[in-house]
Amino acid sequence: MFKRFIVATDLSPASFSVVSCLGGLKTYGAEQCLLIPAPR
Repeated sequence: MFKRFIVATDLSPASFSVVSCLGGLKTYGAEQCLLIPAPR
């Protein structure tokens, strides 16, 4: 898997669900995540 990755987010319920699951990627070797908020 990837050690570093980027996730684009907004304020939707789907984005909150994705962000809450990011910690589970540590199991697959993920180490760093850059969260980029969508412009308003």
